[in-house]
Amino acid sequence: MVEAQLVALTAETFSLSAYNVGSGEALTMPQIAEIARTAIPGARPMLVAGADDVPDVQTTFDVSRIAADLAWRPRFDLASGLKAHQNALRPAR
Repeated sequence: MVEAQLVALTAETFSLSAYNVGSGEALTMPQIAEIARTAIPGARPMLVAGADDVPDVQTTFDVSRIAADLAWRPRFDLASGLKAHQNALRPAR
């Protein structure tokens, strides 16, 4: 998501005022929670019932517009992105 924001911030023109950004994965909420548990030390995501009727499987976001307009495509799946984020937050030794 950060890479997409940087691309948008440096773009000279836009044909749209909003773009979808996503990893291209369709995951269930339990899968997302497990990926977070594995990728982030100490993370303990809890799933609770919500008030809205959201399907368990999250759909993928269509990133074709940002790909066509700004030449951006996702480089990370959720697990890789979370691990890269964690590594970036660790102090250099």
